[in-house]
Amino acid sequence: MPTRGIFHMTSTTSVTASAPAKAILFGEHAVVYGHPAVAVPLHELKAHVTVTRSPHTPSQQITIAPPKHPRTSMSSDSDATDILVDMVKATLHHFHMESSPDIHVTIDSAIPISSGLGSSSATLIAVVRALANYFGEVIKPAELIPLVNSIDSKVHGGASGLDATVIAYAQCLAFSMQKQPELLPVPKGFQFLIADSGMHSYTKTAVAQVRNSRMNDPQLYDDLFETIGSIANSARSAISLGRPDELGPLMDRNNELLRRIGVSNNQLNRLTKAARLNGALGAKISGAGLGGHTISLVDDAVRDRVREALLMAGATRVIDSRVQATL
Repeated sequence: MPTRGIFHMTSTTSVTASAPAKAILFGEHAVVYGHPAVAVPLHELKAHVTVTRSPHTPSQQITIAPPKHPRTSMSSDSDATDILVDMVKATLHHFHMESSPDIHVTIDSAIPISSGLGSSSATLIAVVRALANYFGEVIKPAELIPLVNSIDSKVHGGASGLDATVIAYAQCLAFSMQKQPELLPVPKGFQFLIADSGMHSYTKTAVAQVRNSRMNDPQLYDDLFETIGSIANSARSAISLGRPDELGPLMDRNNELLRRIGVSNNQLNRLTKAARLNGALGAKISGAGLGGHTISLVDDAVRDRVREALLMAGATRVIDSRVQATL
């Protein structure tokens, strides 16, 4: 490994790294209050980051190209570039680099922003991995997660850190704050459809709304969170024991609780209802809510029918995804 504190670049002048999107299967919002959640990576959608040597820029210059796809990257806010620069600088500090080298960072992401699929965490993780590769460093998930969370908190406010964790490990896992993530065995794979509502979902806004509602009725919300956590634990067991057919009813129950928490809306309700009426084994919001995506558990017999129903109900696109068996 290169000596820390000294600028080392790879033998090439350009390095690319990637990170997947993510979907929360169970536990949204309750996870912020210490309850468990279950999430999976979405390998069908990735953020790619390329770090290139820029010998013609001024000394110690970091430049970041705008994303190739305007609806993807890390944030829709004007300070997105500043946050990415902060991530680069934090990574260089982590590697004990004494000064910033002349580098150019390019982002090419297929993950839609503000949609509950972890676009900001995926982009930041891809940035760190690309820099690590460029400098010949190795960074493990246990190092990567707190580094990314320290910057991602500027985007999401009081988020739990779940996004960075599942994306860094890129495996189906159970997550609780202040605990080590549990990588889940998947004896039997399962598949689902992710429907884009066409509405932005801002995690910071949704988390703040739920926090304010909880302040007005803490007992009600704590009871709802407790039940959501219990559902997540049941889902964790079903996945680990190879019984994914049990996930459908749990998804429906979790979705009803999210509706009671106040993060659903008419469009999300239309999508989950359309999925169920056309054979989905279960359907729910995935992510912070107030927009973003829904997720529907399907099998081969109903997948195409459910996809068509979601599009007819107003989904702007539907993504097929599968959790592969690992045993």
